Amino acid sequence: GAISIHRLAPQDYHRFHTPVAARVASRVPLEGELWTVNPVAVNMVDVFTENKRTISYLESDVFGTVAFVSVGAHMVGSMEFTAEEGASVDKGQDYGFFMFGGSTVICVWQAGRIKFDSDLMAKSQESTEMLVKMGTSLGVCPS
Repeated sequence: GAISIHRLAPQDYHRFHTPVAARVASRVPLEGELWTVNPVAVNMVDVFTENKRTISYLESDVFGTVAFVSVGAHMVGSMEFTAEEGASVDKGQDYGFFMFGGSTVICVWQAGRIKFDSDLMAKSQESTEMLVKMGTSLGVCPS
């Protein structure tokens, strides 16, 4: 499969939106630490598996199952969701928010279900973050 990681700095917009039209099949909260998610810390501690997080399984007719992982961070232990389990959500729909500070959303895509845009792939090859705003294309379903 493929993974897209979306890190939010303290000054960023802290609402998160669904990456695809889907049904919220289930949501699994996982307790953990609240390490900072800044790029330096990510290389010292595996914050994506150590931090408090919630995995939402989104069932999409086009993209299959997308695991939408909301990762809490230092001073951001609270995540609120605006759609309940079983709800149908539109692409780009407000799905929730982090209460304060920096945090991260990780999308885990099934193999062959997304072809990332070339600019995103170029930045990934350079190990460089890329500013992505609400509505920015990440890629397309290749089928």
